[in-house]
Amino acid sequence: MNRALVLEKSEQGSVMSYQNIDLPALADGEVRIRVKYTGINYKDRLAVNAASKVVRKYPMVPGIDFSGIVEESKTQGFSLGDPVLVTGFGYGTDQPGGYQEFVTVKGDHLIRIPDSMSLFDGMVYGTAGFTAALSVDAMEKVLGPLKGRKILVTGGSGGVSTHGILILHQLGAEVTVATTRLENKA
Repeated sequence: MNRALVLEKSEQGSVMSYQNIDLPALADGEVRIRVKYTGINYKDRLAVNAASKVVRKYPMVPGIDFSGIVEESKTQGFSLGDPVLVTGFGYGTDQPGGYQEFVTVKGDHLIRIPDSMSLFDGMVYGTAGFTAALSVDAMEKVLGPLKGRKILVTGGSGGVSTHGILILHQLGAEVTVATTRLENKA
């Protein structure tokens, strides 16, 4: 059995409860992960509100990103004990996500966590950190090195922008942050 936080739609909206759910048999190319950490993202917050329509089918196990250890594998790329994380691919909205003990995923949806990072680190960065890193990478491809460049980051109190600010600072950019939340000003 697999303990999971299950989101169901009712006439009153969304209802969440812990349930024991069956573990599906692994198909070729799939991996079963024992979840150690999962993030709470803005999309997870939207998922619990049926009116948001973020979740496309019910019942659903939320959790759009998660890290853990490979428990079982039917793919060549991952073996028992490998530390991995998942972000994207509709987990938590279109297919069961990380708010459960075990998640079955496609092997090509996994990211191997490098030896220099822990499972916890993977979720500290999570979806927001990866999004920020991809954005900064795209900026570098267009602008070249960012050291000394003046960069404006909007939405400065959100997860993606916070990670972006830290990455840009590490690269030596001169960062200005804009936010509509005056209580977050420095």
